Amino acid sequence: MFFVILLASMAIEDYSYEGYLEVYLIPNMYYIKPIYYPLSFSLSIASMVLFSDAFLELKTRLPKFQGMNIVLVTGWGALMLLTPFTSYHILAKLILPWAILSLISVVLAGIVS
Repeated sequence: MFFVILLASMAIEDYSYEGYLEVYLIPNMYYIKPIYYPLSFSLSIASMVLFSDAFLELKTRLPKFQGMNIVLVTGWGALMLLTPFTSYHILAKLILPWAILSLISVVLAGIVS
């Protein structure tokens, strides 16, 4: 299920970045892009962390990494809740370091596992 959510959110993010989403699926609704674009990015990284947690079986193999993944996913949930209430600029400044930390965590868990 996490992999399906990952693929769907990455497809929404990619189609929005390329402009196809606004042209074909939701025309004349450019004003909601500052909400769904960071939301789809946050959802894709959070589902990537959850997928790596389930795929690598971190709960039994590496419980410390699993605890770190729970903290990361909680942070992504908070960022998703902040999306409609903050500006795109502030949200981008918050998302970027959290995304780098999440990707480093996923790579390290994969290497160690």
